[in-house]
Amino acid sequence: MTGSADYRLIMRGISVVCVLGAVSAIVPAAEFAVTVGLVALGLIGLLVAGLRLLARWLRERREDREDEITAATWRAAHAPTAVP
Repeated sequence: MTGSADYRLIMRGISVVCVLGAVSAIVPAAEFAVTVGLVALGLIGLLVAGLRLLARWLRERREDREDEITAATWRAAHAPTAVP
């Protein structure tokens, strides 16, 4: 377990948090920089998520329009013909 990639990644993350906490206790400017960085990462994450949702919504609307066109074409091709 201790040699797995997931374990190393988690331990590296915990170590970074501990080091940042220790440095922030000594240098207040480091705490401000970390806070600004985390807020920036959060805002970037929200922007990316919003853009992905917008792209998905637009793609679904385009597919719906294409489906409507295909259905209308099919109905026109398979419409019953009038027999006099």
